[in-house]
Amino acid sequence: IKETLDSLGYQLVSKSKYFEVVICGPAGSQGFLSEITSSYEFVTKYLAYDSPSDFRIMITGKKNFLSKNMKFVNQVIVHTRIKFRKWSLDKIPENFDVLSPKVMFGDFQHVDLKFVPFCTDFDVPINKKSFHHCYNRKKYLEMYKRGIPFVGGAAFIVKKYIMDDVPLNRFVAWGEAEDVDWCLNLRRNGWLVDYCDECIF
Repeated sequence: IKETLDSLGYQLVSKSKYFEVVICGPAGSQGFLSEITSSYEFVTKYLAYDSPSDFRIMITGKKNFLSKNMKFVNQVIVHTRIKFRKWSLDKIPENFDVLSPKVMFGDFQHVDLKFVPFCTDFDVPINKKSFHHCYNRKKYLEMYKRGIPFVGGAAFIVKKYIMDDVPLNRFVAWGEAEDVDWCLNLRRNGWLVDYCDECIF
């Protein structure tokens, strides 16, 4: 968490009054995190959420809960292991529905990969790990010819009103293609998933 928060300090937008950081986790962890978060200039709050007892990881309900309790229109929802490259949040465009950032895997594979997964069949989604493509927003229509793009659940950018309109399916667990399911529902409801080459996570 500290590395993620440190990386937020390199974003110009973090100095804005329209910027907040919300950390969501189990009840009882506030005290531990308050020691970490107190040293940052940007507003940081803890949102307690206890996931239902289940052998499946029901992350979708947690993300919906987090989104509803965030104040501002542009929402960046990430897992704690995600860090932000310098100024990457400052590159978020004004007009978008849902964005997939450029996700870098340098520490893992010693190369940088742009990550845009696709689903070409509604019933059998293609394995996300098999698709690493280089696209930019100028090739948006060409991108859609490959199939329905979807964001990886670990990091995505979305408008608050879109999350309110089409929340993630709370009955689909992590590892059950919950991100694919959400993006197909977004498309059915008229919202589009795009790719932001300038937002590097």
